[in-house]
Amino acid sequence: MGTIVIAHGGDTLWNATVQQSVASANSGGPVAVSFLMGPGAARARFQDVVARLEKQGVLQIVVLPRLVSSFNGHYDQIRFLTGEPVTLDNDMTHHLHMSGIERPTTTVPIRLAKALDASPDRARILSDRALAFIPRAPTARR
Repeated sequence: MGTIVIAHGGDTLWNATVQQSVASANSGGPVAVSFLMGPGAARARFQDVVARLEKQGVLQIVVLPRLVSSFNGHYDQIRFLTGEPVTLDNDMTHHLHMSGIERPTTTVPIRLAKALDASPDRARILSDRALAFIPRAPTARR
């Protein structure tokens, strides 16, 4: 099984952070990164990443969106790319076109996971980060 982590994309620092986090993933098969927009999108087009995994002999591909929500246009872009019957609005179609991203031609089945949505892990991470901003009272010295 091959895995593609697909993120929105940003500047080179953000993209490097995504790639570093994915590099430590252990899925039991090859893991690749693709971006929907920005400088990384044209260099790691979805269809090229799928073709590379297919050449490596994977029998199926799981796509993991690095998105907070499955209820937005970018998730719809990923749904479209993975072969789901979805119609993109003009903006989302234009974004893909500008980076040369197309639906891949492959015989390998592609499965799409949901974004973080209502994940308990997401809630814990957000609350931990919010609590980090609350000043702590100084501890009494003895």
